[in-house]
Amino acid sequence: MHVNNLYNNMKKLMEETMQFNESLERLAVEKIFGERKDFIIIGLTGRTGCGCSTVANLLGKEFTELQPPIPKKNGTIEDREYKIVYDFAKKAWMPFQIIEMKHVIFTFILEYDFQETKDFIYQFTDDNIEKIEKLNDEYQELHKKRIKFKEEVEELTKKGENIRADDEIYNFYYKEVPEFYKKFQEAIPFPVYTRLLQKIGDNIRASGEAFSDRIAPENILRLSQRVNMFIKILRRRNLQKKSRTLVVVDAFRNPYEVTYFKDRYSSFYLFSINTTNEQRQKRLIQKGMNYKDIIELDKRE
Repeated sequence: MHVNNLYNNMKKLMEETMQFNESLERLAVEKIFGERKDFIIIGLTGRTGCGCSTVANLLGKEFTELQPPIPKKNGTIEDREYKIVYDFAKKAWMPFQIIEMKHVIFTFILEYDFQETKDFIYQFTDDNIEKIEKLNDEYQELHKKRIKFKEEVEELTKKGENIRADDEIYNFYYKEVPEFYKKFQEAIPFPVYTRLLQKIGDNIRASGEAFSDRIAPENILRLSQRVNMFIKILRRRNLQKKSRTLVVVDAFRNPYEVTYFKDRYSSFYLFSINTTNEQRQKRLIQKGMNYKDIIELDKRE
């Protein structure tokens, strides 16, 4: 009798221990993948004209705006599998916040005053760009803000403190800069704009500065660090609101930048966007480039 009671008690204890261990494992898994669900960074990469921006804009839409096909009822196995994915996406989908690399690059440009920026632009064209002149006052206001935030970040970094994530700094990087950049981009002929942006991107990757091509190895990660600053501002802000942070970066052109984020974030995923060369050339020509421009672009990329 005592032996049976002992056996039953031991059996019950073992079952409870197993259930406890399973619960711990389940909680651990939920914790790990819960963080993946709440914080995701998608990086896009591909040659100019391949469609990275198109993909980024799709990820930035609401589920209803994506207009996926409605699942078929009583269809094939593939149809039923699609319905499972569709139902999950409909419930869980949340638009991604787009961080465009050109906007990040522009924050480096804003560290120079308007005259310096205009002089640099005219290194790429002999034509008079009248539209640029009209942007003087608005550019100078953003320039002052950028210098203010730069000095503030440097001071906080010295103290070992985090940068702010309030409305002022969020609105500057995620609203004011993109809105003004659209005017800046439209003011410059597309072939000139493409060469200009690529040169500035190369400069930043070499020197950490927009208008200098001197090699400074200690600054080669400055562009990646600036993108990371954008992400941290957004994430800190969303944590305060207890909301998810889903980011898509449009687009990486350098393998070292990809490595930087792979090393820091387990929830970083890289997607390569491609299209046929004919389709890509057609898109670039529609934007104002000729075949000579495209050949030069391909050599630089």
